[in-house]
Amino acid sequence: PEIMKRMVSVLSRYYDHVLIDCPAGVGSGFMSAVASAQRALVVSTPDPVCLRDCNKTRIALEYAGVRSQRLVVNRFSGNLGAYRDLDAVIDASGIRLIAIVPEDAALAVAGASGSPAPLKSAGTMALGRLAARLEGEQVPLAVRV
Repeated sequence: PEIMKRMVSVLSRYYDHVLIDCPAGVGSGFMSAVASAQRALVVSTPDPVCLRDCNKTRIALEYAGVRSQRLVVNRFSGNLGAYRDLDAVIDASGIRLIAIVPEDAALAVAGASGSPAPLKSAGTMALGRLAARLEGEQVPLAVRV
């Protein structure tokens, strides 16, 4: 944790945002990664197993002192399975929503092949809206399923 705090402190002199992708689970790797966090984006797909883990992550972040948390619903297809609507998904996470990234085959193919993301794909545009929201802009979620 101390090394992460020093590293993020140095990086934050040069960048507006320092994003750290945490390891799965809430063990020592997770706690080291969040040691210097001021806020957190918790990414989850809208299925019960992932949302239970999302809720555990929320609790671990609070324990680590990270009170500013936002939910990114990833790979959203409109099929909510066990949930009646998007509000139920958000309630299950216990975290305030900031973005919805739709299921996007073009974005998945680009990621798997190491190619640039297609600029006009639904997933890429959703990530652009997420970036704008992180900067304080008021932009719509633009969910279409």
